[in-house]
Amino acid sequence: MKTLEDRLRAATRAAAASVADDSAPPLVLSPSKRHRLSAPGWQRWRRRLIPAAAAASVLAIIATSLAIAGGGGGHRTTGHAGTASFPSGRILFADSWGLRWLYPDGKTTYIAHGFIGASMVAGGTKLLAWRPTQNPHARPPCGGCFADVDYYLMNLNGSGRRLVLRAEPTSGKVQVGHLSVEVSPDGRRLAYVRQGESRSTGNNLFDQLWAIDLANGHKIDLGRAPSSDTAFTWGNNSTLLAESANGTTLQEVSVTTGRKTTYLTVSNPRIVRAYERARPGAGSPKGVDPIGWSTDSTRSALAVTLWGGSRLFPTKAVIALVGHGVIRSYAPDSKPLLTLTWGPAGRFMIESALATTAVKAGLYAGMVGTSKLYRLPSFGRPDKLAFSPQGTVIAQGYESGTWAFVRAPAAMCHTSAGCASFRPMTRDEGERLIAWAP
Repeated sequence: MKTLEDRLRAATRAAAASVADDSAPPLVLSPSKRHRLSAPGWQRWRRRLIPAAAAASVLAIIATSLAIAGGGGGHRTTGHAGTASFPSGRILFADSWGLRWLYPDGKTTYIAHGFIGASMVAGGTKLLAWRPTQNPHARPPCGGCFADVDYYLMNLNGSGRRLVLRAEPTSGKVQVGHLSVEVSPDGRRLAYVRQGESRSTGNNLFDQLWAIDLANGHKIDLGRAPSSDTAFTWGNNSTLLAESANGTTLQEVSVTTGRKTTYLTVSNPRIVRAYERARPGAGSPKGVDPIGWSTDSTRSALAVTLWGGSRLFPTKAVIALVGHGVIRSYAPDSKPLLTLTWGPAGRFMIESALATTAVKAGLYAGMVGTSKLYRLPSFGRPDKLAFSPQGTVIAQGYESGTWAFVRAPAAMCHTSAGCASFRPMTRDEGERLIAWAP
């Protein structure tokens, strides 16, 4: 998760305590009635906390029912607390207590009390975790709000916890928040967008890209950044691939010197052709957002989002994979908004939606090196998607706290020992899916 809104939405919950490939088993899920709270440019830290009793009542009313049919026949198995049924690894999730790991035998281990979210970093050896700020000088912008979150780097078991980015004190009429906080591949640096807004009007005042050397605390201002949820991605341990302030260019930015060089522009003829192939008649792209590199060096590709419309009102998104002299572009249906989630061995998922508040999404799976996409079951709009460590099972986490599991399409399992056979599991106790790790 990159956006601070995702983290604050999780805090609210914590405070409240047709398929193209027949390899996936059928699921039936009543979509959540709660709309996802996300929109480009939304001020991420302005989130009201729902009182615990009221939130518990809401969750009880909207709790979704989920039934999964096994692969061999009509028998249905429903998971419950204390029982797990997934093929391997462990799943990280957040509940009203904090962060904990779930294992295939149903056992759980708490690791970080009070934390509302995390992402796996440094090659999956560390967690970047966050919780509502403990800084008393970071004043919230309104009653019932909180100002920002504090970021910690820790081991996978919660030990070795270290505060790496604290919410800033509120100064005068300016409210400052940190967005797109990301750790370098070696875990030694942190980059983020420092965003300020007016406390009186809510208008955006500035967006600046910063980097920190975690060994000595040295900070460097890397210049203006766009008001974007995906302003940059790490290229290597000392370089960012960052979006220009006007959103039309990706630049390589040195985090030691601040030097910038052009990497990709939306006016590049190959980029224009890739966009037009995916969205015939939509014209040329107007903006580009970096998503990130594939997780397998043998299937290396950079994923970017190409936007039509305008920077103020982006639409008609296209996912493009750039690598090895080839650009493949995807717009799997007519829905204008697209996001991509990477998995192991060059696997990925694309989610499509009509709007940021849509309650129904299209889900598709694919692999680097081919233009083929396979449609997956979707039962609302997932809040989180994750592949199993082998890439053979896909988990879908919904904002209601329900999880659903489906098999990956059979055509994507040729690099594995076949798609896993598993007893499907569901959980609908308000727990938020974060990551699936070995």
